[in-house]
Amino acid sequence: MDRIQFQIKARKGDETFIERVFVEAATQFELVDTKIASLVEHTICNYSGGLGFGFGLGSCWTGDLILVDFNPGKGRTEQFTAVFDSISSQLQNYFGDRISLADTKSYITVQNTLPISEEMRAFHKKLLESRSDR
Repeated sequence: MDRIQFQIKARKGDETFIERVFVEAATQFELVDTKIASLVEHTICNYSGGLGFGFGLGSCWTGDLILVDFNPGKGRTEQFTAVFDSISSQLQNYFGDRISLADTKSYITVQNTLPISEEMRAFHKKLLESRSDR
């Protein structure tokens, strides 16, 4: 499994810290906000290393856990590693013993359960247009 998942025993308000960490990383590493394209219920944030390619990362609530997932996509690039190192160190420092790294047995797969919205359709149309301009 190439994906990396942190599981946080969450408390109310923890999502605010996670959002801040992701926004800072998005600014620093020029990530694309793809939350509008997430079909996962209770998504906190969702970003990509680029539109339509690269790697993805995001977080969501499930029960009393916040999951933070890193998907290297086409591989563990230099940018992916830098983003992962930055975010994971901040999460580990902040959450301490409330955060754990999932192994293959404890990894939680979340299902896409939300309907496709008009905003998502417009986002995907823009994505396809930008890719055809290359």
